[in-house]
Amino acid sequence: MGTAGLHVNPFNSPHLCSRNWFVGLLVLITAVILYFGLNPKDFHFINNVNRISDTPGIRFGDYSIAYTEPFLNNSPQSLSDSYSIEISLKPSLSQEPGQKFILLFYNGDADSQLLLTQYRTWLIMMNGDDYAHKRKTKRISMNMESFGHEPIYLTITTGANGTKLYANGALAAEKKDLRLQVPSDGNSRLILGNSAHGGHYWQGVIYSLGLYAYELDAGTILRHYRLWKPSREYAFAEKSSPHAFYLLDRIEQAKSHDASGNGNHLIIPSQLIFLENEMLSWRMDGVRFAKGFILDTALNLTGFVPFGMVLSVLLIGFNRSGRGKAIVISVLAGFSLSLFIEILQAWMPSRTSSAPDLILNTLGAFIGAYLISCFIPRHRASV
Repeated sequence: MGTAGLHVNPFNSPHLCSRNWFVGLLVLITAVILYFGLNPKDFHFINNVNRISDTPGIRFGDYSIAYTEPFLNNSPQSLSDSYSIEISLKPSLSQEPGQKFILLFYNGDADSQLLLTQYRTWLIMMNGDDYAHKRKTKRISMNMESFGHEPIYLTITTGANGTKLYANGALAAEKKDLRLQVPSDGNSRLILGNSAHGGHYWQGVIYSLGLYAYELDAGTILRHYRLWKPSREYAFAEKSSPHAFYLLDRIEQAKSHDASGNGNHLIIPSQLIFLENEMLSWRMDGVRFAKGFILDTALNLTGFVPFGMVLSVLLIGFNRSGRGKAIVISVLAGFSLSLFIEILQAWMPSRTSSAPDLILNTLGAFIGAYLISCFIPRHRASV
């Protein structure tokens, strides 16, 4: 028989790679994807909170957290109406991009949380999760740049007449139309140095912390700062009847004790734990189209293209699958692999379980499968 009209299947040609070669390549690509998707990025699951040696205080490094058991607003001395927060701290001014949580009152609902956060050289006190200020949620803030690397004695008071922010005993900002609310149910807890799901770690030192169920006046705030400044000791706060206060002068049995006697101790575990897991987050707050974001997006998209291509080669070239079926199977396989990675990332503080990443990975698998289906013919036997 002549050769006219014959279709030569390249996958039957002896000089080309065998089916086993493509299977091995697919296994290798999958292993590379898993390695980079689940790489802890030098994270060792240690809670990086340590006592400083020269004065009272605890240092928060990367991947760290301290917290109380739920206690807020479940006692007669409530923080729900008027209250004050005194916190002395020394932030690192070289934080990585994004919102870094210093202090958080949290009950499981991000919409009602009360948050003190650092964004670059700014300290921001706010309710809710409008971190990028896209919804123009009311907040109060101050720029720390003028303080340099010196500690700051910060006081926030809020009540019927608005909210005031003091730095080193002096009024730094005031919002008369802003009344910040502590989450109102008894499940609210205090968290320091991170968010409940471990994705907003803050770096710096906290020397002392006090919570008061009333508004401290300007004279008391200035007096407290002057008492604290020489030695950074905070024992004097007991005379002002705080709801809870922490000297942070020692850590015993993974706790810094509540010096008010109310038993709301600060827990500092040796291993970093999650208080809440955030699965497939859609949060895009604070995203900027900088080099890092563009590179991350490109890697999430292109990283799954080889996976889709090689799987489609196996399905179309060797398993007699139609192009449409091969594309569907490749997309479903890419989606399943990406979902597996994102689920595991929800338990890794150094990684973020992201719905946009899942979409980009799946799209990458589709692109790879579609491209390969356009260049190889459906498997037919040679004549």
